Amino acid sequence: MVGVAFFAMAMGLALLQSQNHSLRQEVGSLRSELGHLVPVDDSKVNIIEVPTQSKYIWRWRIFAPEGTSFDAGIAAERIPRIGTPEPLHLGLQIPSKPHGVLITASVTSDIETGYVLTLDCGNGNVVRDRTLLPRDQFLDGSASLATVGRSGPQACEFDEPIILHRRRLLEQTSPTTCADPEGNARGLIFWITPKKKP
Repeated sequence: MVGVAFFAMAMGLALLQSQNHSLRQEVGSLRSELGHLVPVDDSKVNIIEVPTQSKYIWRWRIFAPEGTSFDAGIAAERIPRIGTPEPLHLGLQIPSKPHGVLITASVTSDIETGYVLTLDCGNGNVVRDRTLLPRDQFLDGSASLATVGRSGPQACEFDEPIILHRRRLLEQTSPTTCADPEGNARGLIFWITPKKKP
């Protein structure tokens, strides 16, 4: 009798542990979908993409160790295949919070100047640039595309650019094929480079 009771209790515990494990995985998956960030490595900059409903707004949750500063940049022209153009703004501060802060990149139309590219890092840290390029030359159409943190949290090194979102327009090489240009191209790029406190 005692053996049967012990066996039933062991089976119940095993079943509960199995259910607990699958529920934890589901919660982790849902948190990722909502942009909930649990840092992978507290000594590095951690980032995850937060989905948005707009084609021209991108958002990330970022955790930065205390004292980290950032160089940041935006460009719609002269985008290299590898790396970034020169940064436009130096020494931005993103507050260090346990579950990160939101940063947002967006492209909005401006009647006078074409389009405004904005990178909002919160706390008044906003980088803006304008382009007169037609939208199809830097945003729409066939483009090579990359967005950081799309597949889950990523830990990033200091002094290495974190390319938040990059599009490079593809060149039409024939009526049916396109190729990524070797040199600089039009498109769109938002990036930040974390710097350790000296």
